[in-house]
Amino acid sequence: MHYFSEHDLPDRSTSVALGIFDGLHAGHMAVISAAVAADELLPVVFTFTFDHPSEAAKADFAPILTPSMKDRLLKEAGVRAVLAPKFSEVRSLSPEEFFQKILVKQLKAKRLCCGEDFRFGKGASGDCTLLKKLCAENDIELVCIPPMNMDGEPISATRIRAAVREGDMQAAEKLMGRPYAIDHEVVHGRHLGHDVFGFPTINQIFGEGELLPRFGVYETRITLGGESWKGVTNVGIKPSIAGGDRPSAETHIIGFDRDIYGTCPLTEFIRFVRGEQTFPSFEALKEQIRADVAAVAGR
Repeated sequence: MHYFSEHDLPDRSTSVALGIFDGLHAGHMAVISAAVAADELLPVVFTFTFDHPSEAAKADFAPILTPSMKDRLLKEAGVRAVLAPKFSEVRSLSPEEFFQKILVKQLKAKRLCCGEDFRFGKGASGDCTLLKKLCAENDIELVCIPPMNMDGEPISATRIRAAVREGDMQAAEKLMGRPYAIDHEVVHGRHLGHDVFGFPTINQIFGEGELLPRFGVYETRITLGGESWKGVTNVGIKPSIAGGDRPSAETHIIGFDRDIYGTCPLTEFIRFVRGEQTFPSFEALKEQIRADVAAVAGR
């Protein structure tokens, strides 16, 4: 995927998908598909990056996808390039300034695609009505995609975040069209899984401000190098793992005992198994781990 910058801009006309595209759910993919469908134009995504989630307009905002997963999904959808300035660099532009500076001059847009609820410009004061007027004045085609509903409500990143935070991975998968997942690097932990409990584990640390699933145990699927295995993943805080007191996903990959430190396997969350528990002894915890592994392996 090619990432444009202010000093490296397209040299041909583009078809631009506009949005934050957090989660890349079915509604987002419809916008992107509309942009990619213009065969004679370079298909580009315009989005924002945030120095901190608090910069986003929605109070509940937290990234659903890691940058590497988002990049892969955009490539698979047919996107050829991305322009993703920092939100702090463009937030003061009026809607008209944003349109002329970013879309017309920098991206050479001849086709714009967005959701009907797309907002742009300072204070999110621009909407599809204004965008339609600006496009007509500049001979640019505009495609506004209506919201897509599921279970009587619009599909949205807000609904996905709520489902993940509640541990409802079936609902999250239904909304996204694929399981919620992470692909963080495997780091060293305390080695208790292998040395004490007899169940070797991998540890993946959640990034600061990243969306966190409900703490507890999950059935997962781990993919690395084109191979996949079932897993049992505990999400919680493990202070002695590299990363300090940040939450981590500790996964026992069933039938797998290789050294994969430093790799970035895809860990997909299939279903919530149980919440966090306190155990009276190591032996009681070992018995519960055995039961969790057996329950997942037998499905």
